[in-house]
Amino acid sequence: MKTKVKKEIEQLFEQHFGEKAKKLTMLPPSGSYREYCRITNDNRSVIGAYNADIKENTAFLSFTGHFREKGIPVPEVYAVSADQQKYLLEDLGNVTLFDYLSAVRETEG
Repeated sequence: MKTKVKKEIEQLFEQHFGEKAKKLTMLPPSGSYREYCRITNDNRSVIGAYNADIKENTAFLSFTGHFREKGIPVPEVYAVSADQQKYLLEDLGNVTLFDYLSAVRETEG
């Protein structure tokens, strides 16, 4: 993730929450072109995402909103940048969907 994009994600965090970001940590790639980071301060931890593909972002954000409306447990979307390339998500911890499904597959066949 480019330095400029990191700064813009930090600014989105600060604008949305009205708090300074303390630390930004890059997260490992997860099978898409999206890049993820964890942004923290003394009050919260959120996930920052970047993807230059606006159509893909629009689809992702739309599906996420629909799933939340139906009560399906997906991360809350806190904020989306004006260019629709960056957004902030609820931080649900370090277990990825792939990790979870792999563990379920091992224990449940």
